[in-house]
Amino acid sequence: MARELSPCGTLAAYRRHKRNDEPVCDPCAEANRADKNGRKDQERELSGAAFTAALESEAEVDELDPLAEAKDNLRILRAALRADPPHNTIAALTKRRDEAVDRIRQIMAETPEVSAFDQLASKRAARRGTAAAG
Repeated sequence: MARELSPCGTLAAYRRHKRNDEPVCDPCAEANRADKNGRKDQERELSGAAFTAALESEAEVDELDPLAEAKDNLRILRAALRADPPHNTIAALTKRRDEAVDRIRQIMAETPEVSAFDQLASKRAARRGTAAAG
């Protein structure tokens, strides 16, 4: 006894058309679109909820340290690349990672390196200034 075929306008019928190399009728194409859109909407909803939760847990930014932000961005990009991202995002993530590395190099080149001796001298001068004022 043969199994009854799903009627056109269902996802099963759409898959049957594709499997049998038949032209897909409009009702089946619409069923496929609706299924795909439903899955995408669910993904967006879950992603939006995760973002909202992450944003609410993030502390307000009082001071901005460009080097720390660039390093944090690089850490996030590295984690995203190690998390087995979709193949269509690997090139974009790799490009962003390279840009973050370049930005870190640029910031580090702009930041003058202060030796331990200079740090001690500035602290000593600050203490002398405080003692003279007091």
